[in-house]
Amino acid sequence: MALTMHRPDERLGCELYINDEKDLFRFLMNNKEEIEKEVGSKLEWREAKKACRVLQYRFGFDIEKPKDHAAHFDWLLERAATFKKVFGTWVIKFQQ
Repeated sequence: MALTMHRPDERLGCELYINDEKDLFRFLMNNKEEIEKEVGSKLEWREAKKACRVLQYRFGFDIEKPKDHAAHFDWLLERAATFKKVFGTWVIKFQQ
């Protein structure tokens, strides 16, 4: 899992990075609707040759506005906890 900040787009992100494990990504994709329901929002699903990603973004992060940082960082922490809980469960299902 990765938490990211992209300053030019004023974007924060939480992502599940799946390196060289197409079967896992396809398993998750086959359960996309249920996973998104458990996460509580639509996600961006990116399949590539080597690494795949499942992402969620939050826009409007301005590093020049420190008064807003706490709310943005709370969002990152909450998303990380949710991704860990939801995707952790699905990875265990995949391994069984």
